[in-house]
Amino acid sequence: MIDIDEFNEWLSTGDPGWWSSSAARRPRSNSTPPLSAVGVLDDYVQRLPLDEFEAEDRITLRSDLSAFVTVVLLETYGGTYRARLDDALPTGWEPVIDVVGPDARHRVIAPGPLVHEYLVPVPQRILRLMEAVGHQATG
Repeated sequence: MIDIDEFNEWLSTGDPGWWSSSAARRPRSNSTPPLSAVGVLDDYVQRLPLDEFEAEDRITLRSDLSAFVTVVLLETYGGTYRARLDDALPTGWEPVIDVVGPDARHRVIAPGPLVHEYLVPVPQRILRLMEAVGHQATG
């Protein structure tokens, strides 16, 4: 089980004590904007044999797309990653991204539920998901 206080400390400082690797604190060297991958990702998701997917495959797809949405919110919209306590979840917390929109309003976006909304019952185009991300981030 992850200690929520240590996790939030790591998010804010990059060094919680239990992870002191210098690689973990090193900034990404990739300067390619994450939104440049939308076309490729959309093509990939549209070609998946979803009717053959098992529960584990759907969980993996949701996790991968949630990670992508997280990166978009962090790098494109200047978001901040944190854990929000939620007793309804098995972990007791949920990852969320705090974003301040152009209207200076603070927004809290949970990538997992947002992605789930666009995957069930059938996946929507990734471009529509990114439009929803942009709308939530900017109002």
